[in-house]
Amino acid sequence: MHHFLYGIYPYIALSVMIIASAARYDRDPFTWKSKSSQLLRRRSFVIGSVLFHLGVLMIFAGHLIGLLTPIWIFDALGIPHGAKQILAMAAGGVAGLMALIGGFILLIRRLYDPRIAANSTLADTGILILLVAQLLLGVGSIFISAQHLDGHEMVKFMSWAQGIFTFDAKAASYISDVHWIFKMHIFLGLTIFLLFPFTRLVHIVPVAARLSNRALSQAPSSGVTAMTPLLTDLSVNGATIPAALIAAEAQNHPAPPGKPGLAWRAAGRALVVRTLLTQEAAALGLAPEPREIAPGQIETDEEALLRQVLDQTVVPAPVSAAEVEREYAARPDLFRAPALYEAAHILLP
Repeated sequence: MHHFLYGIYPYIALSVMIIASAARYDRDPFTWKSKSSQLLRRRSFVIGSVLFHLGVLMIFAGHLIGLLTPIWIFDALGIPHGAKQILAMAAGGVAGLMALIGGFILLIRRLYDPRIAANSTLADTGILILLVAQLLLGVGSIFISAQHLDGHEMVKFMSWAQGIFTFDAKAASYISDVHWIFKMHIFLGLTIFLLFPFTRLVHIVPVAARLSNRALSQAPSSGVTAMTPLLTDLSVNGATIPAALIAAEAQNHPAPPGKPGLAWRAAGRALVVRTLLTQEAAALGLAPEPREIAPGQIETDEEALLRQVLDQTVVPAPVSAAEVEREYAARPDLFRAPALYEAAHILLP
């Protein structure tokens, strides 16, 4: 069981996190958000959110550097393992307490504030409980680490983490004799990775991408290009359709609840078709001839060009009255508007 939990389970958790996150973004990119409850209750949110996020970022950076930096680098720099462990305990303790206090504020707020509880899902509350539990284990492990300050235990965790990323078959054996609180901390961390694509935690990725893109775009010119945003522009025969224009057009395309990505795709297709028709109008050398389409309503030049292209290139086949009736009978909802109601009386208590 130990080998499965710490030698095989890490690969399952990381694979699910990467593959499912990519699938979720490909299917519903607009669900990559945190669904902030700040508008529902601002003051407690700001305090808890700042403490929680700042603490978690410090913890993540510390774990990333501390566990994945090759041991020989610390040895080459003359940094004793004991000194590294004490630094990790001190910095991790401060960051852990910050994140833990913020996490408790956010959790209490989510559980006991009626407005926020009503707008929370099981996944929202559940993942926050897991994160707070993980922080409790992490802070609790500091007291265990304080009992052996020689850095030997720290080396075991570094060997395990680096062994996972280098596909070392013996990686699990490196932590076989560590205290149970460390094992629980690792297991729960891997479980959070496993659940990552199915919760609001995915908002970490677009936020990090936007921050990196902003930093690179504002950096002095050094041959480094900014990262590509998650929702990219489209290109049609050399003409660019900005992402902002697609986002604006998406408001005109209905999508099922929870599937806003379908509206984005429909908007993209509509703008691509419009761009192609505009390019065809230019190729045909057409000049816009706007018409009045309703009393006082005149076509724009673009609308006129699109109509003229379609008039010249599309020849509709003749349709009989029987075919029209048959099409209407097959799908009458397509040709009907919702019922309109006019109130005759309004009764007030």
